[in-house]
Amino acid sequence: MTILAWIVLGLIAGWLASLLMGRGGYGLIGDIVIGILGSIVGGWLATQLLGLDVTGLNPTSVAIAVVGAIILIAIFRHRARSVPPPVLAALTAATWALAPQGHDTDLARSMRED
Repeated sequence: MTILAWIVLGLIAGWLASLLMGRGGYGLIGDIVIGILGSIVGGWLATQLLGLDVTGLNPTSVAIAVVGAIILIAIFRHRARSVPPPVLAALTAATWALAPQGHDTDLARSMRED
């Protein structure tokens, strides 16, 4: 497949997967990236389990890419819920350590409210 075909397949697969998974899309670039990565994951799984492959812009390849993109979105969402981003964790620790005794910073106060 050409690079243009991968981009179009990625856009279609990412957009469809975002619709099926709910909560809106990830923007044009995000949908393309998720769709392309999904076609790689879906293609690998389909080859291993079913003997099918992503061969171009056809219904089978789009379906394989959408399934792969749905798997990636599910993994991303699960990971986002279960593990706080390292930067946020470091920022939280630094804010609490640097806050003057008896005085709250705006960031510290807003973090307690969440």
